Amino acid sequence: MLDNQIGNIFRTYNIMERKSPSDGITIDDYYKTVAYAYLYKSHAENVDAVPGDELTVTMMREAYPRELFRTIEKYGGTVERKYPGVYYISGIFNTPSQFIVTRELDKDLHPALRLLSKKVEPTDVERFLLMALEFTDQGDRNNADAVLQPSVSANRAVYEDVRRKDPTMCEALRELMNDDIEKEKRQAVDASAIAMIKAVMENFGVDAAKAMSALRVPQADQLRSAAIL
Repeated sequence: MLDNQIGNIFRTYNIMERKSPSDGITIDDYYKTVAYAYLYKSHAENVDAVPGDELTVTMMREAYPRELFRTIEKYGGTVERKYPGVYYISGIFNTPSQFIVTRELDKDLHPALRLLSKKVEPTDVERFLLMALEFTDQGDRNNADAVLQPSVSANRAVYEDVRRKDPTMCEALRELMNDDIEKEKRQAVDASAIAMIKAVMENFGVDAAKAMSALRVPQADQLRSAAIL
């Protein structure tokens, strides 16, 4: 069990389903997620290798799922607001279940999850970046980057505004996403090199190897270029 509001119900095997802000969510989605948990158990290598009492189900979305909760209660289930943004579902399946409403989560306890929104708040961005800058473990930094990529894509104007207003935030973004920046640079260079190689091949009727030799493409880059061609 993890000692936090979301991890309190976690056991050994935890099935999670995250819905994007634009996705609707119904009682059938809830049943399907629980079914995934049961399929996971039933497909274990040995009989009862995944104990039924070690399974949990977590669903997550930015907005409050009013219709889903209403239907659960109509079916005789119970929805309990355990913490801000954390709702426990019981009375339909024995498997412990919860629904996370990321918009309602505590800003200080769950800064990463609050970024998974199409309407992220600048204060959430700043809070997360300052926290992530303190990460020293590469795995933690990779996880921070995994959160930032979709968040930046969905909220580019907000991130640009934060970056312009605070040089510290600009440096934080650059440092955390340095690998992605370098990757984009390499891709841009590759695209330019490939275009030149193709032009030489077409204009002079030579193969890729001779075109790269004529352009003096470094040996280390020739294999990558050849793979793309």
